[in-house]
Amino acid sequence: MKVDAADAVNAISSGQRDKRDQENSPDGDMAEGGAAFQDDFILFGIPEHDLTPEVRAAISRLIGDVETLTLQLGRAQAQIAELEKLADHDALVPVLNRRAFMRELNRQIALANRYGHPVSILYFDVDNMKRINDRLTHAAGDAALLAVGDALTRYSRSFDLVARLGGDEFGLILPHTDQQHAEDMAKRLADAVARKEPQINGTTIPLTVSYGAYGLTQGDDAEGALAHADRLMYAFKKQRHLKDGGAVRQ
Repeated sequence: MKVDAADAVNAISSGQRDKRDQENSPDGDMAEGGAAFQDDFILFGIPEHDLTPEVRAAISRLIGDVETLTLQLGRAQAQIAELEKLADHDALVPVLNRRAFMRELNRQIALANRYGHPVSILYFDVDNMKRINDRLTHAAGDAALLAVGDALTRYSRSFDLVARLGGDEFGLILPHTDQQHAEDMAKRLADAVARKEPQINGTTIPLTVSYGAYGLTQGDDAEGALAHADRLMYAFKKQRHLKDGGAVRQ
């Protein structure tokens, strides 16, 4: 039976005897041969007759120390959880960072290989980011990144994972999603980004993104799959700019 700190202190103060064995005796409060059952009260393995005032005080201090350490442990665990959360999230945009993205991608690949369900990734690159920074200041660039992160998070599914991979690049992991559905989702998300109209000092920041959608196949690893999605994104960017009659802009 677990004895908590309050019960232990009360027991020490009152000196009550433990009557459990007595109550469970077939003869009530009588032991074998008719003699009264006189089992000593025992606390933490110490019989009552050894519980001198000094011992009682020492036990009380020990209980207080245990309670303090338990409280400190709880606080430390909460701090560790908060640090782990910070280590997995981007410093600017409220999405995961590349470290967390790659860890989760490896996990999703393992699940896909084990259970045979599809998984895809999307790779987004913000168009004309250098021009936004140069012409409208880096504050405008930050506003653009925040708007993109918001659109990708808001219009993806609750079980999709959104991350900023670095600079002006974002990635999504789409569990249970094949190549065709990944391409459809990439287009919808790109349209959602284009509808965003972040402003800086009264000036609207034009936003578009280029994207690549890649459905993983058996044998893919995380780095290789991400590189494949990156190549598809760049091919999309190049094709669109050539169609518009311009050079590819970063």
